[in-house]
Amino acid sequence: MRLVCLLFIMLFLTGKCIALPVSSLYIGGGNFDFISSLAVSKEGSVYVAGYTFKKGNYDAFVAKISPDFKKIERFLTFGGKGNDYAYGLAFSRDGGVIVVGSTQSEDLPRAVNSYSGGGDAFIAKIDAKLNSVRQTIYIGGNKRDFAKSVCVSKEGDIYICGATASFNFPHASNKPFGYSDAFVAQITPDLKEIKS
Repeated sequence: MRLVCLLFIMLFLTGKCIALPVSSLYIGGGNFDFISSLAVSKEGSVYVAGYTFKKGNYDAFVAKISPDFKKIERFLTFGGKGNDYAYGLAFSRDGGVIVVGSTQSEDLPRAVNSYSGGGDAFIAKIDAKLNSVRQTIYIGGNKRDFAKSVCVSKEGDIYICGATASFNFPHASNKPFGYSDAFVAQITPDLKEIKS
């Protein structure tokens, strides 16, 4: 399956919303490819994050599309030996890219901590040119955890949200409500401390 990323202009005519594609671009390989999130830089480049089926597993990816929507300028896949999915994307204060998602890999690149088991959420810091993953952190407990969205504060702190089935989610200030709960967490810019 090939994925087409569309940029739309919305026109309101006679009370109806009509979406007209201004430009479109295929992104992917010869298998299943999905885009989960996108963001536009100050320069007008479009960054997208998602996951792609590769060599028997899903890998996370982030790509940079030119402002004129004519070409893919950079494409970086990353992950470990298990399945890895990117769901959220934001820009860091230093101009890099922050990607969040879920992983079943115990060997994510440049991880500052260890895999907790059952499927963890992750945060990955990637350099501005999308050359490599600079740092990753696992976030979760002993069951399934995944991060769906991310934003960065003026101070550089990273905020993520998602869902967890873990009863031992790190630094939780309250008790779980049921089998699976939503969560929100604050992480320091260096990915070394979960604040809440």
